[in-house]
Amino acid sequence: MPINTQIVKLPVLIFAVVCFLAIFPQRASAQMGSHFEFGGDYNWVHSNAPPGGCGCFSGNGGDGWAGWRFTPQWSFDGEFATMRSSNISGTPANLTMYTFLGGPRFTLHSRRRLAPFGKVLVGGAHASGDLVPLTSGLPGSSTVFAMTAGGGADFGISSGLSIRLIDAEYLYTRFPNGTNNHQNNVSLAAGIVIRIGRD
Repeated sequence: MPINTQIVKLPVLIFAVVCFLAIFPQRASAQMGSHFEFGGDYNWVHSNAPPGGCGCFSGNGGDGWAGWRFTPQWSFDGEFATMRSSNISGTPANLTMYTFLGGPRFTLHSRRRLAPFGKVLVGGAHASGDLVPLTSGLPGSSTVFAMTAGGGADFGISSGLSIRLIDAEYLYTRFPNGTNNHQNNVSLAAGIVIRIGRD
């Protein structure tokens, strides 16, 4: 299904900008010695779930995640997120979606408090509501493959706390829709990061 090309380009643009900003020197942050981290975000999802054209609509939700850093730059993240949209396109239709994903994250630790990152997570998504109908036409539910790819930036406040300024991701799901059985979505998130443990 087509989706606005400017929206698809947004995660790439944000990641490129924060990488560029990170090359300028600044005092190194002490937060980079942590082994474990976790956080929570508010997220906004722009979806094109209905088949045929864009059919675009937006939803709001949140996520919680935990990561383990096994090299100075590489971490493995696990994430659980939820999103809900009501009165889609001015109708009584609603959709609730959960994603459960895991995968690698690369963080560029420069001499700044700003730490840009990129990540690819794979796993599954579960949706329920009017946009996931049963064969009878009534609202139903479905669990399918899902993945995200994107990046963002954290800003260090202290050795154990950062603000996630932006996390912009392309979200791909494989819900059946009677046409091409996939959806191209964009997720934007911001929140906090807490780090535990040091080298």
